[in-house]
Amino acid sequence: MENESIIKVMHGAEMDTKWLQRDFNIHILNLFDTHRASRVLGFPKLSMRICSITTAIKQQIRHSNLQTGGKGL
Repeated sequence: MENESIIKVMHGAEMDTKWLQRDFNIHILNLFDTHRASRVLGFPKLSMRICSITTAIKQQIRHSNLQTGGKGL
């Protein structure tokens, strides 16, 4: 992880990198965070739009109820 010649690609790595540093003294160098890049570029939830996926909150709750036996989110 500390080899600068290797590019590391992660998604949403902000907390992971903090925990790795704190708990194991591992420092990730040359990291590209796709989540951070998408936010900087203004593409939140881009993949959902590209795939023409829409999820209404009622659909999410219904799906959750089906998965949890009616206990909801």
